Amino acid sequence: MSTFRSLLKRGRTNQTLRDRVIEVVAAHVRSRGYFAGTNPSSQHNWSINGRYPDVIAMYEVSKQVSYIVEVETADSVTEHEADTQWSDYASLGHVFYVMVPKAELETAVSICRRKGIPARFGYYTVSLYGTISIFWV
Repeated sequence: MSTFRSLLKRGRTNQTLRDRVIEVVAAHVRSRGYFAGTNPSSQHNWSINGRYPDVIAMYEVSKQVSYIVEVETADSVTEHEADTQWSDYASLGHVFYVMVPKAELETAVSICRRKGIPARFGYYTVSLYGTISIFWV
């Protein structure tokens, strides 16, 4: 699916949420001493073998990849995403995390187990005030 069609499918509200979560994940990555390369919305800023996961955590000096993170919203935790993105990112040879809304964590884990996708997981919550918190499982 093209990036443009993916954005249309996701919708403006969910895309904005996804971009905010990407920024929170990137801030967490930086707080751990890594460099965070990000690809929000349809941007192609940082790649691994021609692929553009949402966050690429790299060692600060060497820029060698430590792990990658793909952020999903409630509407994108699907078999289709697993087939078209998660399996691809998981095959890149780096630790791969899928970051999903807390309510979708069980679904994401189930999809990955069923499809044999070697992923680790994180989830996020959004407070009534709009504060995003992330958690690694």
